[in-house]
Amino acid sequence: MYLHCRKMQAHPWKYESKPSGILKRHLNNCGPYRESQRIGSGSQASSMTQFFSSGDTTPTSRPITKALIDQQVLKFMISANLPFNAVENENFRELISWIKVNNRPAQAPSRKIIRARLSTEAKSAKEDLKTILAANKSKISLAIDCWSTRTNFGFMGIAVARQEC
Repeated sequence: MYLHCRKMQAHPWKYESKPSGILKRHLNNCGPYRESQRIGSGSQASSMTQFFSSGDTTPTSRPITKALIDQQVLKFMISANLPFNAVENENFRELISWIKVNNRPAQAPSRKIIRARLSTEAKSAKEDLKTILAANKSKISLAIDCWSTRTNFGFMGIAVARQEC
């Protein structure tokens, strides 16, 4: 059964060909699902979802601080799939120095600071996920992919599909 419209549908693996397009076709035509995507899921947004949200970060909405710059640099590094040592590039450091914090040039964070910030955000996201899963009353399918950097820093990618019982 689909979460938004309560339509019953057999699992794709019930069929010998195991078609993967059934859910995609349904979601393209499901009014309640499209409406929920338009207004957003809201209440169960994790800190990682909020971390990558495109909230208003103009200087008039909140003051520019060292922590804000560090957070935005981390978002940029992750979303652009750049190695953390790219923050130590001379031209990147100069670009960051054009930003003023308390009328002084900002300093680009080091790769160690970026890594520590990522670890902190990951721990927070892990706790949020535990809370969400503990409160969940529906079926959940997980797809997990793990990898590590050359220096053995581990990463895990998780995709989750939820189905109401």
